Amino acid sequence: MKTDGAKCARGSFLVNHYQNCGFPEWTSNVRYYRPSEYSHLSDAISCGVRGIIAFPVFDSAAPMHCRAVLELVTMEEKQDFDLETEKASQALQAADLRINLQPRLCPECFSRDQRAEFTEIANVTRAVCQAHRLPLALTWIPCDYTWGAVDDISKSHVRLCNSGFLRTCELSIERTACYSDEEMQGSVNACEQLFLNTGQGAAGQACQTCLPSFEPDVKEKHVSEYPLAHHARKYN
Repeated sequence: MKTDGAKCARGSFLVNHYQNCGFPEWTSNVRYYRPSEYSHLSDAISCGVRGIIAFPVFDSAAPMHCRAVLELVTMEEKQDFDLETEKASQALQAADLRINLQPRLCPECFSRDQRAEFTEIANVTRAVCQAHRLPLALTWIPCDYTWGAVDDISKSHVRLCNSGFLRTCELSIERTACYSDEEMQGSVNACEQLFLNTGQGAAGQACQTCLPSFEPDVKEKHVSEYPLAHHARKYN
């Protein structure tokens, strides 16, 4: 656990990233990281560490102030950390602490016309992927989120981003407009749990420039450039 005042080892990109982004981040197997992305990679592998998740921990009374970063590891490869996240959240609440889960766009964010458009997108992506034997198609929605008090509880609010501010928005996938074969369901689940910033990955670059963008191999990206790179390395 990294606490206030503690110094990160040089090259500990992930611990700094956990603290700065404010949301949990995980990987099914540390082997999908590179040494420049996780400075303790060789030690973790030699000790048999596989799955890893890190939770920025916040004071319930000050949800924007990171008190610590709690890092949990497993000795087996994990498909997700949903159960561990739930248990950690409950344990921290008992100590008047909390973790902030990644906010998601809810159905109420969309109009009837927008939901109809997502259905059309889903039909097109399914047809294209099946015709060309493509395993995955993701639909990213520009949005932004803010923190506010609701009934004395700090909560996240996610809304669609105004088209005039696309260059400063985050991108969140809309699962109903995505396509994946059975083997890629885990990838969709990983993508659903975080935002991309504009400029990150092909989707972020397309949003930033309003032009088509192409990435020849996202697995070669550093996680600072494309936060899903380590998940992509799992799927050759």
